[in-house]
Amino acid sequence: MIHPSVQNYLSKIKAVLQNNKVRKAYLFGSVCTENFTDKSDIDIIINFQEGLDPLTRGDLWWNVYFSLEYMLKHTIDVLTENSLDNPYLKKELERTMQEIL
Repeated sequence: MIHPSVQNYLSKIKAVLQNNKVRKAYLFGSVCTENFTDKSDIDIIINFQEGLDPLTRGDLWWNVYFSLEYMLKHTIDVLTENSLDNPYLKKELERTMQEIL
């Protein structure tokens, strides 16, 4: 379940992600539960298309971050699949993760 206040923006979120060469994306955490509030942040994991150089990936990451934060009016935590090495975070992901792209 993705909170309705974010669900309403899913098509726009997908457009931002696709325009920034994201091939897979997942929301997780409180935005996928009944605990989401106006003060909650929005957690997202993205996986970029293959073959992008590191500088381009960095620029695209910032584009995603600022675009989603501006659109959704929430603090955004953008993670990449490569950064997932925390076992507690992995447990939260397994519990709440929702694929959006």
